[in-house]
Amino acid sequence: MDNLTYSLLDLNLPDELNNLSKVIRYSQSILEELTQMNSIHYEELTIITLYRKLIETADGVFVLADYRLESPSISVARAAYEVFLQLDFMFKDEKDINRKALSYYSTWLFEEVLFINKQLLVKDPLLPRETLILKRQMNNKLLDAEFISFKKEIVRTMRKLGIKYPPKWYSLYNGPSSLSELSKKTSLKGVHSILYKGMSAEAHGLKAITNLSNPNHNLLLAPIRSTEIPLMPVHLVRSFLTNTTNKIINKYLQNQIAEFKEFVFTLFGESLDENS
Repeated sequence: MDNLTYSLLDLNLPDELNNLSKVIRYSQSILEELTQMNSIHYEELTIITLYRKLIETADGVFVLADYRLESPSISVARAAYEVFLQLDFMFKDEKDINRKALSYYSTWLFEEVLFINKQLLVKDPLLPRETLILKRQMNNKLLDAEFISFKKEIVRTMRKLGIKYPPKWYSLYNGPSSLSELSKKTSLKGVHSILYKGMSAEAHGLKAITNLSNPNHNLLLAPIRSTEIPLMPVHLVRSFLTNTTNKIINKYLQNQIAEFKEFVFTLFGESLDENS
């Protein structure tokens, strides 16, 4: 059974969840194909791991929505949103994908060294000291060789921003200084302030009072599980995953373009936006 046939199999689920499940399954098949590419370097490693994280969070929304847990599904959709923004920013300019991916990877190496340094100062570190020291040596070796220019840029950006901790990877090379600024460089620039603010309020527990009915009379609390599928987070992560899968296929798996277009048309009855 090929990937397209497998992904289009119906599960015993409501239509909205069924469609999300199909997109997740198709994306997982693409993720597997990415891991089988002949040439995988730091750029591809970064894209693959971020794509995996997006699939994972979309799957989290699927599970929570299936159990009608609206608030947790919105919180996980917020995490998917942040991953999508980063991938969308990476793919915005073809000639910049490599630099952005390496900025992400080098910042991760740098942050991990700082974390290990702190762990080695405590009495009972999370991992054996020998493991931490070896990991630090490996990271520093990369930072002082392949990633030396990025290491210098991290330090320069820290000085520029006046911070004592590593900047976000997208802030390197005079990039956006915050998630809000990052959104302005993506396809979601027009909806970020409303969309992200609402999801963040839910994630941080700032909307708990909305689960209370008739606060001045009888105390009535909303049920933990809703009777309806939370459509907003389901639609969001489905869109994020479809959009990102399209970009990844066009960049790394061009032989899958026609099949993916067929998959999207069969599922949604519409053609892919070539500019998405």
